[in-house]
Amino acid sequence: MASAEEFLNSGKEVGVETWRIEDFKPVKQGPTAFGKFYTGDSYIILNTKQAGGGKVSHDIHFWQGKESSQDDTGASAILAEQLDAAMGGKPKEFREVQGSESPEFLQIFKGGVKYLAGGAASGFHHHEDAPHKAALFHAKGVRVTEVPLGGASLNSGDVFILDNGAKIFVWTGASASPLEKNKALTHTIALRDDKDHQGKSQVIHLEEGDVEGEDATDFFAALGASDPKGITFATA
Repeated sequence: MASAEEFLNSGKEVGVETWRIEDFKPVKQGPTAFGKFYTGDSYIILNTKQAGGGKVSHDIHFWQGKESSQDDTGASAILAEQLDAAMGGKPKEFREVQGSESPEFLQIFKGGVKYLAGGAASGFHHHEDAPHKAALFHAKGVRVTEVPLGGASLNSGDVFILDNGAKIFVWTGASASPLEKNKALTHTIALRDDKDHQGKSQVIHLEEGDVEGEDATDFFAALGASDPKGITFATA
């Protein structure tokens, strides 16, 4: 298990620092990983906030993915305690479980949080480590969750985002609420403008029932759906 030395000089300036648990050790994450969490991993997030009198205050969140191993979830809790101790025991600690995060945690990520399939310990593939690969995301409120790439993942009550690199498709179910549509738009803009896409990707909007035309053809081809007219969409 890592020692407090892993956290030296942390929390000195206002901002957010993130560590992913790898082999019982906290591994610092870069800015491109902000707000992105692999469901097979556990993380520690340190939020340093401005307080009165020129001082700062700290919140420590240890986030646990639904597919994270017991080793990683246990290590995240222990390492969060070590970080707390290294900072004099003053920070507030929050245990965060995927899908049930605290308001304090969600407020950190103004553009929402993104759940990605895979994890370091599992040996699953991380998208950043290879040429771009199409990925489908289910947009639900402030959360975006990667789901299997296929027509069966779509439903009529929600909005889905297909990241195909040069093109980002936003597919809206027939009964998706205005709130879901607005939240999905926020996620889409954040995705288009991130460091991977640099604002260069074309955003294409599709509605349930759009099965003809070049855009719809490209969308369903990326999903591996050869007969989009034959797909029956479940209700949310």
